[in-house]
Amino acid sequence: MKFTNGTPCFKASGTHKRHSKTVHTMHADPPKKRDRTRENFSRAMFRMMKRCDAISKRYPNADIYLLIRQNQRHYQYNSTTPNSNFPTPPAELDMTYPPTVTRTPASFSEGKSCSGR
Repeated sequence: MKFTNGTPCFKASGTHKRHSKTVHTMHADPPKKRDRTRENFSRAMFRMMKRCDAISKRYPNADIYLLIRQNQRHYQYNSTTPNSNFPTPPAELDMTYPPTVTRTPASFSEGKSCSGR
């Protein structure tokens, strides 16, 4: 089959094949995935800070302070103005009433009840 200008035409059934070289190797390792730890952490930090911002807007009487350290780098979110006295220094927190609610990773382990929120 030929076009009107005389060039050959190929059927649409896949008979036309490109001229490419294929290299077959025995026991080739799959390509290694690149490490995306930093990118994943950056996205998680952005989502966490965005969530803190949403909470501070939904509950205007709640002050939120978030500090996360990873590999000697600090990430900080503060919902109050920079020259306010928030967050409270740890020495003052020990003297406040009612006592401060502190959470650790064990507080969120499976099987724990949600009492004392």
